[in-house]
Amino acid sequence: MINTMSEQAKRHWDKVKDLLACPACKSTQLVVQNNQVRCLCGISYPIVRGVPIMIQNARAEDYLPGKYETMDVLSQHDYSPRAKTLIGQYSKGLILDLGAGAKNFSQENIVQLDIFLFPETDIVAQGEALPFKENSFNAVISQAVFEHLRYPELVAAELYRVCKPNAKLKIDTAFLQPVHAYPDHYYNATLEGLKQWFQAFEIEWEGVESYQHPWMTLYWILDAYLAGITDNEKKTQLLNSSVKELYKVLSALRDNQSDTALADVLLTLSYKKQLELASGVSVEVKKTVSAKKEVTYVKQTGIITSSYQVLQLNNRIAELERELNEVKYWLKEKNALLRIKNELIDRLDREVVITNRSWMWYITQLIPQKIAKLRQKWGIK
Repeated sequence: MINTMSEQAKRHWDKVKDLLACPACKSTQLVVQNNQVRCLCGISYPIVRGVPIMIQNARAEDYLPGKYETMDVLSQHDYSPRAKTLIGQYSKGLILDLGAGAKNFSQENIVQLDIFLFPETDIVAQGEALPFKENSFNAVISQAVFEHLRYPELVAAELYRVCKPNAKLKIDTAFLQPVHAYPDHYYNATLEGLKQWFQAFEIEWEGVESYQHPWMTLYWILDAYLAGITDNEKKTQLLNSSVKELYKVLSALRDNQSDTALADVLLTLSYKKQLELASGVSVEVKKTVSAKKEVTYVKQTGIITSSYQVLQLNNRIAELERELNEVKYWLKEKNALLRIKNELIDRLDREVVITNRSWMWYITQLIPQKIAKLRQKWGIK
C-alpha cells in the first residue's frame, strides 16, 4: 500500500502503476508497500509524491520537493509540431515522453519520464534500464535527450522492448550544437549516427526540422562565443564587424594568418568556451597493464546488455560509498569492489558475448557474496 496521496500524486501513480517492471531484472512481480516498489529480486525503489523512483540505490530524500526547481527553466520546452501530430494520431494510445524535462503541463495518455523529479514527472528512471513491461507504448517522443545519454544504443534497445508492434517514435537530437550539459553531454550525432542507433526500427522519415536549421547553429555558436568574451570592448568590436569582414578573418585564421585586431578578439575566447564550441576535441592516451576495455554488446531485442551490467556495478560501488564512508577501512573495501568490477570486464574481454542468465547470476549472486565476505572481514554490519 501507499500512504495517503494528494490528488496530483494519485494522478502520477495511476498513470504508471500497471506498466511497471523491475529495471534491473525486468520482472513484473512487484509488491507496493510502505511507499516502495519491491521486486522479488531483492531491489526496492522509493515512491515520492506518487512518483516511483525506478533507479537502483535511489534514496527518497534525494527527490524531495524543490530539489530541481532551479533547473526548470532549462527544460520547459513544448512539443515540436511533428511531435504534436504524433500525439494527435495516438490520442487513444499510450505515449512515452523520454526525457520530458520540466514541462508545466501534462496529458492523460502521456507518461513523462525523466532522471529528475519535476512537478509533472510521472516516473523517474534511466533510459538504459526502462522500468516498463514489454509492448507497453503506442508511441515515443524524445526531444533533445540522446546527446545526454551515456549509452544511446542501450536506450534505443530498451525502447524497442517497451514499444508495441508498429509503434512510432519521434526522436530529436543534437548535431552541430555547443555543449549543453543537463547534467551531462556525451554525443552529437550525424543523421547517419542517429539512424545507426535505431537500426532495429524501420526509418519512416529523416531530415532536419525547422528548429534544427543551420541558422540555429550559427546563432547558438555566435551567442555562446560572445558570452565567452569577458572584455566588453573586444565584444563590441566583434559585434560591429560585418559578415564579410568576419569571414575574411576566419579564412585567414584557417590559413594560420592571425595578425589582425579582429583575429585577436576571436582568439581571446576562454578555455571553457573553447571546449563548449570546439569543432573537434582530441586526446592522447596510453595503454597500461591495468587498462581495461569495456565491451558493449547491444541486442536489438532489448535484453539486458553487458554495458548495463557495468553500470549496475558502478551503482553498487556508489551505494557502498554512502554506507561505508565512516568506516576506517572503507578505501580497502572500495578497492576490492573495483577489483570485482575489473574481473567482470576481464570476463567481457574474454567472452565478448555472454548469456543474460549468466550475467544475472554474476550480478545477483556472486557479487553480493563477495560483498558480504568483505563486510564480514572488516566487521561491517
